[in-house]
Amino acid sequence: MFAAITRSTGGIGNAITRQFFADGWGVSLSNRNSQKAEYQKRQLPPSFPDAVVELYEADFADALHTIRVTQDIQGCFPSIDALYNNSGVLTLQRVNSAQS
Repeated sequence: MFAAITRSTGGIGNAITRQFFADGWGVSLSNRNSQKAEYQKRQLPPSFPDAVVELYEADFADALHTIRVTQDIQGCFPSIDALYNNSGVLTLQRVNSAQS
């Protein structure tokens, strides 16, 4: 089983990542800050040496970058069984991507 998790390094995202990992899932972690993601990967329990953990630097405010990261994730995993989208913003005004 494979899960794609966005913004995995913070509180809720980190807890969700650890739970998927503990349950034996392979995880793809998409974050804006690659250094935090690398640190998080090193902190995951070593008791699952065969678990798959892939890191992706992702800026979801950029539509083209989002498409590229999505394609990279799809190419790495045979299927995505769960998506935990922890990345986003709530605003009352329209927000355009860099391509708008």
